[in-house]
Amino acid sequence: MLNKVLIIMLAYVIGSIPFTFMMAKIKGKVDLSRVGSGNLGGTNAIRVLGWVPGMIAGLLDIAKGVIALWLTDLLIDGPEQNRLLAAIAVTVGHNWSLFFGGKKGGKGISTTMGSFLYLNPLVTVISIAVALEIVFLSRLVSLGSLVLVTLVPLGLIVSGEDRFTIVVSLVLSVTAFYRHRQNIRRLRAGEERRIGEQV
Repeated sequence: MLNKVLIIMLAYVIGSIPFTFMMAKIKGKVDLSRVGSGNLGGTNAIRVLGWVPGMIAGLLDIAKGVIALWLTDLLIDGPEQNRLLAAIAVTVGHNWSLFFGGKKGGKGISTTMGSFLYLNPLVTVISIAVALEIVFLSRLVSLGSLVLVTLVPLGLIVSGEDRFTIVVSLVLSVTAFYRHRQNIRRLRAGEERRIGEQV
């Protein structure tokens, strides 16, 4: 029981590290939570800071998911469920960061992607490829993100992953949809911003 609590705490702290916010302070001397969409995610970082710093911050967010699960496997000798708890905790940390009192964060796509990559690289890479094609054709990052978190659980089911992994992937997907609820409203209304459009 103590191991599980430590895993959740460690993963939550890792997820809470606000790389996009830090990059904005270093590169642009701006508070990312107060400019653009106000979201502390990779898409807003790219819009505000440009492609290179935004992508670097986004990759660091992906790394949070990978590192949290890797450290769980490295430090704790126990059932596979431990890393799945870490996957949820690291995404919760990213979305509701400890360093902002749990009130601010990203939408969880990059960090969730990192966890998915660790759990099942093949299914995740295929899903990312499809999602990127959607983004390329539509210029809608939010649509591609939602496609990604829909395809991964489906891929895990088809590939015969264990039930607990599938349930965790569904929890992460539902969380991503919840964080994108305003984007979904704008998509339905035809008002979602496309790549290249100003905030």
